[in-house]
Amino acid sequence: MSESVRNWLERAAEFIPGYSGYQQQEARRDSDKLYREYLSNRLRATKTVLTDAMLALTAHDGLNMLGTIDRSIRKLDRAENQIRFASYGYRGFFDTVRIQEAQLDELYGFDLSLSENVANIEKAAQTLRLSVVDKEEIATMIANVDASLDELERAWQRRTDVINQFGQAASEEQQP
Repeated sequence: MSESVRNWLERAAEFIPGYSGYQQQEARRDSDKLYREYLSNRLRATKTVLTDAMLALTAHDGLNMLGTIDRSIRKLDRAENQIRFASYGYRGFFDTVRIQEAQLDELYGFDLSLSENVANIEKAAQTLRLSVVDKEEIATMIANVDASLDELERAWQRRTDVINQFGQAASEEQQP
C-alpha cells in the first residue's frame, strides 16, 4: 500500500466513527489467514517428504508399509485442508471489535502450539524419510508421524472451539 493511501486511511480513521475498529478487525482477519496459509504450506511441504519416503520404501523392498504411509499422507492432507480452508477469519471472533487482551493471549498460545505441532510433524517425517532402509524402525517412525498429526488435529480443534466460544460470548454481550 502506498504511503499516500496509508496516510489517507489514517486520517479517515480519525474522523469516521468505528473506522479504526474496522481496520483492526480486518488486520486480525488478515493475520489469521496469513498464519493459516503459513502452517498449511509447511504441511504441504511435509507431504512431499512423506511421498519421498514412500518412493524410497519401494526401492528398499518396503511395499508392505506403503498403505500405512498413504494413510498418514491422507491424514496430513485432511489437517492441511482444515487449516487452510477454515472459515475465513472466524466471523464471530474477528468481527468483534472489543476482544480482550486475555483472549488474544490465549489465541496466540494456541498459535504457538500449532507451530510446535507442525515442527514435530516435519521432524517426524524427515526422520521417517531417512530411516526407510531400517525396516525394523519404519513402523515406529510412521507411528510417530501419525501421533504428531493427531496432536495437531486436537490442537486445531481446541483453537477452533476457543475462537467459537469467544465469538459466542461477544454475540451474547451485544444482544439487548
